[in-house]
Amino acid sequence: MRCALSTLLVLTSGIFLFGQTNDPKAGAKRMLALRAAAEKARMYLQGTADANESAVDELSQLLSKEMLGRVKEFEAKKTGEKPTRKWIEAWRMQELEKTVSDTLEWAKEQSPLPIERADVLKRAAKDWAKEAPAKAQQYAKQSMEQVYGKARELAAGEQLKRLRDNLSYPTKEDLNGRLNQLFEERSKGLQPLSTDDFNALNDWFEQLVGKTGPVFEELRRKVSEMSIDMRLEIAKQYQAQYEQIRLFVQKNQFPESLKTKEELQFVALQALNMNQGEDLQATPPVYGVFEASEKLVERAAMHWEKNRFENFLKSTDFWLPQKKKIEQAIRDDIANHVPPGKSLNLLTDKYLSAVQEMVAVKYGGEKWSQYFADSLKEGGALTKSLSQRLRDGIKKRSQEVRKQIAEEQLRTSFKNLFEGTFPKESQILWFYEKGKARVSNFPELLENIEVPSELRSNLLEETKRMAVDLANKPLVPALNAFRKQFEILRVLEKEKLAQLKVEVVEGRAFPEILKDWQAGWNELWDKKKKEVEERWYPQFEHTGKELSKAVRQLYEGMINAVGNNTPEIVQAPTEELGGDKDTSGSEAVPVENEKPETKEEEKKEEKAEGGKQELSGGITDELKVFVGLADGVFAFADAPNGKCRMLFGTPDGVGAFSLEFDPQDVEGAASLISQGLQKPLGLVLDGNAKGGQGSIFNLFSTNEDNSEIRMLFRVSSSKVRHQMSILVRQQVEAAIENWANETGEKQPVLLWQDEVEL
Repeated sequence: MRCALSTLLVLTSGIFLFGQTNDPKAGAKRMLALRAAAEKARMYLQGTADANESAVDELSQLLSKEMLGRVKEFEAKKTGEKPTRKWIEAWRMQELEKTVSDTLEWAKEQSPLPIERADVLKRAAKDWAKEAPAKAQQYAKQSMEQVYGKARELAAGEQLKRLRDNLSYPTKEDLNGRLNQLFEERSKGLQPLSTDDFNALNDWFEQLVGKTGPVFEELRRKVSEMSIDMRLEIAKQYQAQYEQIRLFVQKNQFPESLKTKEELQFVALQALNMNQGEDLQATPPVYGVFEASEKLVERAAMHWEKNRFENFLKSTDFWLPQKKKIEQAIRDDIANHVPPGKSLNLLTDKYLSAVQEMVAVKYGGEKWSQYFADSLKEGGALTKSLSQRLRDGIKKRSQEVRKQIAEEQLRTSFKNLFEGTFPKESQILWFYEKGKARVSNFPELLENIEVPSELRSNLLEETKRMAVDLANKPLVPALNAFRKQFEILRVLEKEKLAQLKVEVVEGRAFPEILKDWQAGWNELWDKKKKEVEERWYPQFEHTGKELSKAVRQLYEGMINAVGNNTPEIVQAPTEELGGDKDTSGSEAVPVENEKPETKEEEKKEEKAEGGKQELSGGITDELKVFVGLADGVFAFADAPNGKCRMLFGTPDGVGAFSLEFDPQDVEGAASLISQGLQKPLGLVLDGNAKGGQGSIFNLFSTNEDNSEIRMLFRVSSSKVRHQMSILVRQQVEAAIENWANETGEKQPVLLWQDEVEL
């Protein structure tokens, strides 16, 4: 039944439509309506490419709302342009679609026959699907600047209004947390937070102002200003609280009767809470007392408790142990009290407990004695303060006691220092041979003064220092005189060497020659001795022996030379070491280090300043026996074929070489030695000037201003006489002087140790 009815309706409708379609008037109306709709759509599509003023206002309003909903995308003005163009394009397309839809509906109303959307679009444009988006893009491009600028202005204004309406100060809990952290980081001692210290919270305040989300860049300054206002308001409240307690915190203006930190804190908190109401609902909110303010009060209470306690200690000394007790404690266990630092620690530990009880009772009184007794046992600030005060007091009193004991020990254990018998010549010689200008330390003094072992362990450090100082008073001028007497001996050798040769040839007796040399020495010394203390005017016994030894060795050497018809003996050349003096007539032939140098050997020699050379022949092992005796060594010994061998170098082997020479040709041998020394000596002098640690010789500074270099001239051969020592020394001295003149460096003092066997 239903199927039959449906079929009937379809047939009826089809017949009706067929009748309309075949109606010419209906078709004409349809065509007119279609053409009109298509023309409207076409005109809208081809209309103005940018928005008019009315459209700009409308679009700006719409876009500003869109921007407020998508602030993150439009936050920066530059980056917001792209989404703006897309939004305007989409809006234009919607408007086109709406126009087509409205036009189509109108056309349908005008036409008795159906009109399809595709028919309208087909007549409105050749390709609506392409032309419509292109026109929308063109519209967005030409309209964006006006629309976007006004929309940002509207959106920013609305966002600023919302921020102000929704501005929320931090909660009391959050603010206290931030201020507590700031106080710990910025506040030192009794100083409160300054207004500038609150700048560290700027980022946090800005987040609070803009906590609804991101803000347009135009508003960042406004947000900053709002956050600054918030910061200044909170800082203002903090400073107002500080003013309530400033005199307590900074000036200690608590009642004088208060002693404990609890009392002090209570009074300050009372002042802090006075007139400090709290109204968190106000605009801006009033927070009441900040925890950071309370922390400052707590810190101040601890400080002034300690300060008042220390003032009490300063004003009294009843608690300090008496000198007699300190003296007795030191004497009873003097071995453990030798170092002053250890002694001070022992005495402080000994008396601290008793002093704590005395001070607690006296300062605390009946009310607070137990409080201070407990506090002083806790090891806190009060304990440290009392311990330091006790230590300072004991130190002052014990210094007087220790000085008294040290003076007693000095008179008892070092009588010879008081009696004027120090130094003996043997003691002066010991220091001279060690290259010392004074006693450097107590162990050095013990090398020359006998102190019973049972007394040594009980000597206070002050006693040892006094002994060293007392010993140096006569020793320093004695060493100065000793050194000057030897300098005259060297000068005399230079002056009289040529005369001695003549006297030997003439057959003058040795005693007469020695007498003349002694007279010459006396004459030079009479001019020089004014530079030393009167006590040391007489000639040292060792000086006389060295004078006699030098003259005898020179005399005997020349006697042998005259008897063997050796070449004429002349004074040592003064040209620098390694000069151009012709030594071709000498039979001296080097054994080592005189071979033509390879480039590799030259590099090794140039690197001598580094402190290490690779040597062969066991030379370095031979030199090790001289460790501690000198900085440079000349060692002479007999060699086969009637010749002599000279070994040179430092005890650690740097600059080492050896050579053989004819001992009868003194000048030729000296010149050969001079040539061999040229590079090693130049390196050591350059190294010393640079302050290097790897010098060939160990140049060291004494207590005087001069640098010194110690050379040992040791002879184990009867063929090598004192004249060789003089010649070599003179050439070394000349080389040092020449080097100083060329480089402008200070000339080191040459200490020459002559060990030529008689």
